[in-house]
This record gives sequence, C-alpha cells and structure tokens, in this order.
Amino acid sequence: MQHTTKPPRLADIGKHQRFPEHDLLNSLIGKWMTEGETISNDGSPALKIQASDIYEWVPGGFFVVHTAYGRIGEQSVGGVELIGYDQRAGVFRTHFFDSQ
Repeated sequence: MQHTTKPPRLADIGKHQRFPEHDLLNSLIGKWMTEGETISNDGSPALKIQASDIYEWVPGGFFVVHTAYGRIGEQSVGGVELIGYDQRAGVFRTHFFDSQ
C-alpha cells in the first residue's frame, strides 16, 4: 500500500463577494478616543468613561477588527470585536470578546 502526501487544502480564493454594505464600515476605520459617563437607573452616581478604540480592516476586506482599552470608573475594561456583514440576513453582525 502506497501513501501519498497531499498538500494542505487551502480556502478557495475568490469565492467570497464584497457588497456595498462592506464599504459602509469604512466610516469606523481609524483611532478614536471615547469620553463620557454612565447614566444611572437607580440613583447611583455616574461613572466616568475613557477609552481608546482602534478599528482596522482584516486582510481581505470582509471584516473589521476593533480593539478597545479603557476605564469605566476605576474598572479597567477592554477587548476585541469582529464586525462583518451578513448578506443573507441583510444585517451587520458583531462579536465581542473580553477577559472580564
């Protein structure tokens, strides 16, 4: 019995199609500083919000990656978000990941 080694199967290039909706994400691209405060529903004091947000295209131009670092009050916050367009549903989808 002879074993042959096949090269790994790579994704088919050109199968995916960009839509005009992908270009709408261009408005997010850049480095942003966010400042504000929370709004209380229970009478507790507002907390100051300060954050740094970076939005970049993932190679290929189908998704935007958003890296966020900041503080809400005395709490450090941050994470990574992926933003993309779901053509079948006609909506943008986002997934946010953090370690908190």
